[in-house]
Amino acid sequence: MYGIPLSFNNKILISDSVCQVCVGINDYHINFESGLSITMQCKFQVGQGNDTKDNIDLTDTSGVNLFKLVGLRVKKCEVFNKAKMRLSFENDVFIEIFDSNADFESFSIVGAGINLIV
Repeated sequence: MYGIPLSFNNKILISDSVCQVCVGINDYHINFESGLSITMQCKFQVGQGNDTKDNIDLTDTSGVNLFKLVGLRVKKCEVFNKAKMRLSFENDVFIEIFDSNADFESFSIVGAGINLIV
């Protein structure tokens, strides 16, 4: 809805580890060791490898895939066109989170003085 602001410090997620994933009906939470959390009510893709076109099943965005992230450390955080954030983890696992709804909030990042709503 709002897009990811250019002022967002994406480096705050680097080196943080996923310690918990919570899956609900249309509501997903990724909690990090530092206390940061990402809450999603939007489209996302979890995959492995460098190229999403070749290494991900684009039809599978179920919450079950989020459990692959538990215990992994963030190596890189990238923002694309204010509408997509990609977290790359150890073992070439990644999640892409999309600002996919023009009318409602898609996801939020909260903790450590951050309260970002996208």
